[in-house]
Amino acid sequence: MRKFLLPLIFLFCLFSFGQTAGTIEYIYTKKLGVDYQTVGVLQFTSNYSSFVELSPIQLRKFNNSDEKSIVVSTIAKERPTVLINRDVDSLYSSVSLFNKKYKIKEVLPRINWVIKNKFKNSSIYKCQLATGEFRGRQYSVWFTQDIPLPYGPWKLQGLPGVILEAHDSLNQIIFKAKSIKLDTKIDLEEIKYSKAYELKTFIALKKKIYLEKERSISSKMPRNGSMKLSLPLRKTQKEITYEWEAKNTEN
Repeated sequence: MRKFLLPLIFLFCLFSFGQTAGTIEYIYTKKLGVDYQTVGVLQFTSNYSSFVELSPIQLRKFNNSDEKSIVVSTIAKERPTVLINRDVDSLYSSVSLFNKKYKIKEVLPRINWVIKNKFKNSSIYKCQLATGEFRGRQYSVWFTQDIPLPYGPWKLQGLPGVILEAHDSLNQIIFKAKSIKLDTKIDLEEIKYSKAYELKTFIALKKKIYLEKERSISSKMPRNGSMKLSLPLRKTQKEITYEWEAKNTEN
């Protein structure tokens, strides 16, 4: 019995003292009007994490890379990115609107997870089920305490282990880990955006951005010509409602 306990104790100590970093590759499927699938890459250390949705070009480079040394830019050019800095309890993200990149900052979200007494194996990892509501969507996720760090794909996080699978109740947002590499060479420096909009400020700003773009396009059209740009309906977005809004808010 002692022979089996020693490796487990070693692994526990390894994680407890922040010695382990990892890279997880997820298949990310989005079914919001138009079906979309890509790969998201989560990289993490004890205090920082980065999740990047790869473009087709980045995906080819990633798939052809040396498995022993995976390098994915922390802030991929013009690609949706989510960064977590646990030292300052902050989450940073980047989005592009009309070919302009915006950086956003928010307090690390607290998701009220309910951990279930239900288990399954994913690859070599024992996973446990948890459910929780996050910004208008109900999620079911499978996390593993074999990797006891509170990270996951996109903004899903806060459990006592890394999330390997996640989907919302409508199966419109789906993440599933397909590759897990621990102790890969990762250099995530201190994560911070010196110039970033607060999330609430940016959500309000989006309406102005669309209006200004609409005016710009209309000004270049023939006389008496006009066009209308509207914000996407919230139900077609990953985040449907925000903490400061009424639950029945649509836009």
